[in-house]
Amino acid sequence: MDSAGYGENSLKEMKDMLWLTRVPETLAEAKRLVKETTQAEMVELEPGYFGKEVKSEYGGVAQRWLVVFSQAASERELKALEKAQIREQEAAEKQWRKVCQPVFN
Repeated sequence: MDSAGYGENSLKEMKDMLWLTRVPETLAEAKRLVKETTQAEMVELEPGYFGKEVKSEYGGVAQRWLVVFSQAASERELKALEKAQIREQEAAEKQWRKVCQPVFN
């Protein structure tokens, strides 16, 4: 199922089944794991992909999570960040030039 089905009630109903889903990054624990887990702690799953298994309990159901790092996704994110920084700098420079123009009465 997709991450929209990941909730306490759904998990309790599926307690006796095997299931696989993506954990939404809106969960505090998921955010913390993504932020704190380094690539050095992970094992290589395939070229360019690294992962770390983590035990978790959410909604009263014991779970195994796999935190995954993708080199390609990381590079795409860095490029997008660089583009956003360039746009922000250009906008700031444009405003600065506007402020520096002489004022005529």
